Amino acid sequence: MREDELRGLAQQSPWLVRALRVVRDSGLPDAWIGAGAIRDLVWGERYGDGFDPSSVRDVDVVFLDPTDLSRDNDDRATGRLVATWPEPPWEAKNQAAVHTWYSAKFGGAQVAPLHTIADAVATWPEYATAVAVRLDTHDRVTVCAPHGPDDLLDGVWRCNPTRVSPIAIAVIIEPFSTSHVTNSAPCPAGYGVVASRRRRCQGSAASASWRGLSLTSTRERVISRLKPPRRSRIHVGGARRRGRPG
Repeated sequence: MREDELRGLAQQSPWLVRALRVVRDSGLPDAWIGAGAIRDLVWGERYGDGFDPSSVRDVDVVFLDPTDLSRDNDDRATGRLVATWPEPPWEAKNQAAVHTWYSAKFGGAQVAPLHTIADAVATWPEYATAVAVRLDTHDRVTVCAPHGPDDLLDGVWRCNPTRVSPIAIAVIIEPFSTSHVTNSAPCPAGYGVVASRRRRCQGSAASASWRGLSLTSTRERVISRLKPPRRSRIHVGGARRRGRPG
C-alpha cells in the first residue's frame, strides 16, 4: 500500500513525530496534522535536499468538536499546542465549525456541516495536501487520505474542485500557465495545466518556482478540463532538486 510509503516518511522525521505526539497528547478530539506540513516533508525528502522544519509556514492541526463551534475554541486549541511546544507555527481549526465561517471568508454558497475528519480532508483545495496523519496510542502513524496519497507521493500539484470554485482554480494556476511558462495561453476558468514528468526532457522546458520547488512544463503540455479521470496536474521535477519548500 502506498500509505505505507507515507508512514515511513513520517516516522523517519523526528520533528514530525514530536509534533504528532504533542497533538495526540493535547486532548483535542480526533486531532490530526495535515495539509502543507505533510507536503513539505514529503516533497522535501523526495524532491529537495531534505525536509527543513524551519521552512514550514503553518502546522495545520484539524480536530472535530461539535460541542463548541466558536472561533475562540480554535484559539484555545492553538494555545494548548503552543504551550506544550512553542516553536512550530501551530494553527488549529475545528472542522465541525467550518460551515459557520467558510462562506464569509471565501465567498460562495453556504457549505454543509462536516461530521468527520475524512469529510473535511476530502474538501481541501489540492489533492497533494488533502492528506492528514496522526499517531495512535502505540506510536503508529495513521493516514487519512480520502483521495489517496498518490499525488502527494508522486509530486503532483492538482486542484481539488470539491469546494474550490473554477475562478479560484484559475487564479491559483494562472502563474504557471502564463507568465512563467513558455508557449502557453491563459487558462480559462475551470481548466488546469497538465505537465507530464515523462516528457520533461522533451521540447524547451521552462520552470516556475512554487514554495521553493521547481515545477517543470514543456511544449508537450496541454490544457485539459479539470475533472476526473483526466487529471489536471503539475509535476514537481522528476529528479531531486536543489532547494527546500518555503
